[in-house]
Amino acid sequence: MAIFAQGTTIKKVSTLIVGATTINAGLTADVVDVTDQDSTLSFREYIAGLRTGGQITFDINYDPDAASHAALITDLKAGTSAVYNIAMTDPTPTTYSVTAVPVGFEITAPIDAQLTASVTLQTTGVVTVS
Repeated sequence: MAIFAQGTTIKKVSTLIVGATTINAGLTADVVDVTDQDSTLSFREYIAGLRTGGQITFDINYDPDAASHAALITDLKAGTSAVYNIAMTDPTPTTYSVTAVPVGFEITAPIDAQLTASVTLQTTGVVTVS
């Protein structure tokens, strides 16, 4: 079953970050090689190591006058972290929540399209998916 993604939101605490287009988030785990002399048939063996939320990336239709956009730049310059919440469009809705700090804000100003920005947040700590 597919879920239509339009309507997915990203918020800094409870403040909507306006104009978000594509939002990317995920979870990863390091892999620890535990291969030893007793490993079966010369195949490597692994266990899961430390987990991370990695980076959240999203694009916005950038409005320099939008308070939520200005706050991202202010937080990046100050190194300020906050809880970010991504609400999916499923009936529940599923929410991805994590503390993160802005580490990238790249503006694109093409000659024939809207002003946009690509935002990168570095997650820290436990990711909650509920």
